[in-house]
Amino acid sequence: MPKDKKFQQCCAKGNVILPPAKPCPEPLASLLQNRHPKSKHFMKQIRNYNSAHAFASMGAKFSPPPGRGPTCVRIQGQIYHQTTPLGETANPRYSDLYFLDSAQATDFRANIEMNSGCCRTLMEELDAMLREKNPYALTYKMMRQVLEEEYVQRQAENLPHYTVGMIITCDRRNVDQRRYNCPTVNEIAVVFKSTDGRTTSLQRYSWPSLHSRQRPSIYPD
Repeated sequence: MPKDKKFQQCCAKGNVILPPAKPCPEPLASLLQNRHPKSKHFMKQIRNYNSAHAFASMGAKFSPPPGRGPTCVRIQGQIYHQTTPLGETANPRYSDLYFLDSAQATDFRANIEMNSGCCRTLMEELDAMLREKNPYALTYKMMRQVLEEEYVQRQAENLPHYTVGMIITCDRRNVDQRRYNCPTVNEIAVVFKSTDGRTTSLQRYSWPSLHSRQRPSIYPD
């Protein structure tokens, strides 16, 4: 310990002060703190539960270091995130599951072979938590509402339906590039495409980071 009992590398001798962490929502808090009947089961299958509720999956070229040594992960090149298109699909995954209602999403998750060891009731509880607390899950809920309202309106007017899409942008001009920044608005970018190919952008939603999409068990809200 330094003579002045102040650490330099972690907090610049007290000049860097981190805000308190957000309270972990239930039931995730109880599961992580061994206060839930399914805690041991959850911790054993935590990667499966995280993947089942993730908004995207990570892709990269892994290049393990040569020789012997401690286990580590070395990535070469670009890290990218994979997700699926929104809407009615035969095999919805990742973000697409949050475009469906909770019961449908749980059915699809439970039918995936890699989730066979997961508890369906616990998946329902985690899905409900994310839909209530996670800002990105709320975004997909808004998107579904926009699509349903547009469908009803065009049906009532006997007009061809628009193709509705969502664009998520990352505007980093006024934020610190070295850290994660929480969303500052609750709007999404919606593009209506008519039958003649013309498009009109209506709303824009800032999505600064993809980490919470990939790790909902770490960034639930």
